[in-house]
Amino acid sequence: MQKKRLTFLILYFYFQYIYKVIYIFLFLFYL
Repeated sequence: MQKKRLTFLILYFYFQYIYKVIYIFLFLFYL
């Protein structure tokens, strides 16, 4: 149970990071 929660947290932060990178790329692309 604890390991599953840890995996979920890692995935959550990983996807947050990906969304930030995508936003930056889109922003630079549209400039």
